[in-house]
Amino acid sequence: MIKGDIILARNKGMLFDKIREAMGSEYDHVGIMITENTLIDATPTSGVAVRSLEVFNGLDVQAYRLKDEYSPNIDKMVEYCLDKVGSKYDILQTICLYFLMILGIKKTLNPIDVGNAFVCSELIAQAAVYSGFNFDESMAIDRITPADIAGSDKVIKVGESNA
Repeated sequence: MIKGDIILARNKGMLFDKIREAMGSEYDHVGIMITENTLIDATPTSGVAVRSLEVFNGLDVQAYRLKDEYSPNIDKMVEYCLDKVGSKYDILQTICLYFLMILGIKKTLNPIDVGNAFVCSELIAQAAVYSGFNFDESMAIDRITPADIAGSDKVIKVGESNA
């Protein structure tokens, strides 16, 4: 994997199964590679942190890459994420988003969002906006999920054509 690859993961356990079910996604977590062995993500236990890719050992993981026209944005995305290292995880937003998704109203109501605290997908989505693009212009940044990032027309699965 290379700098800028977006890593989507499927954690194990019933809680994560329910989260993926509510999101309609095969993934429940997202981070961005900053070197070939390290990434930045946001987790409840670490907040926004630089972590080794090894934390995903044993999990189902898929790398996505920005399409060629968005690859010049990678450095700005990484810069944004590095600037947020040490920020807290927004557990209140996670709970709110989960219930909005269960009720099927994710796009019509704003979740409770704590400033300078992030859920994993919000961190990556805000980094994209900081760099000059949005994964999904129809949705507020604080409502984007790993499924929305994986389904964006701005990314491709690593190993697929960039056409």
